[in-house]
Amino acid sequence: MTPANELRVAGVSAVLVDKLPQRSELSKDGGVQCRTQEAFDQRGRP
Repeated sequence: MTPANELRVAGVSAVLVDKLPQRSELSKDGGVQCRTQEAFDQRGRP
C-alpha cells in the first residue's frame, strides 16, 4: 500500500487488487502506530 500512497501523493491514480475471491472477515490491523501516522502526515496523508 505504500507505493499506492506515494503514487497518490504524486497525483497518480492507483488500484489495489487482492487475490482473495471475497473480502476477509478478519481484521488485518488494530490501528495505526504513532510513527506511521507521523510518516503519513509528512507525506500529506490524513
